[in-house]
Amino acid sequence: MATGTPPPTSIELERRREILRKVVTPAMAVIDEELKKEAPDKNAIRNKWSALESKIQRLKEYDDSIVNAMLTDGSEEDDIISEETGVMAYDEQIADLKNRTEALFEIERSEDAASSTSSYKTTREFHKSYKPPKFKIMEFDGKISNWLQWWNQFKGIHESNDLLTQQKFQHLVQCIKPDSRAAKLLAGYPQVDASGGNLLIVYL
Repeated sequence: MATGTPPPTSIELERRREILRKVVTPAMAVIDEELKKEAPDKNAIRNKWSALESKIQRLKEYDDSIVNAMLTDGSEEDDIISEETGVMAYDEQIADLKNRTEALFEIERSEDAASSTSSYKTTREFHKSYKPPKFKIMEFDGKISNWLQWWNQFKGIHESNDLLTQQKFQHLVQCIKPDSRAAKLLAGYPQVDASGGNLLIVYL
């Protein structure tokens, strides 16, 4: 009667792990040296670490399989403890490298966030200080016959994304003929609505 392939012994598993560690350890050393540089190559580190992750996972699987095999083989307790101690030491090297790598990219993310915030502030300051080109807009006197001509000139200010609501209202006031029916009606309205929303345009 045919029997299945017997599971590998602890010695066989240790040999496989040794071969894999000979690949992982030099790659870790390359990342370590790059991290020590004043200006580390982040892309190189990212690529190297990504390639290492699957191999590190395989190492952990070997570690567990070796201990299980040692227990099955009836290995001495001291030998098992020695194996676990060696695994822990190697895991600490991996953890140290991983933490330093993550710290580097956390700094990168913080710098990107700070740059984005700075860019937003700069844009906002531009909006606050923006002044539309100076050109003469006719003054609206409240007469329906003059509404369309005036609105065609003023709507560029009303629809501008570069002006704050209060600035739009100031321009509106300046474009209304003093002491006219339009000026009197406008004086009875607040500059903005209660929610601070869009500029209130009074259709006179």
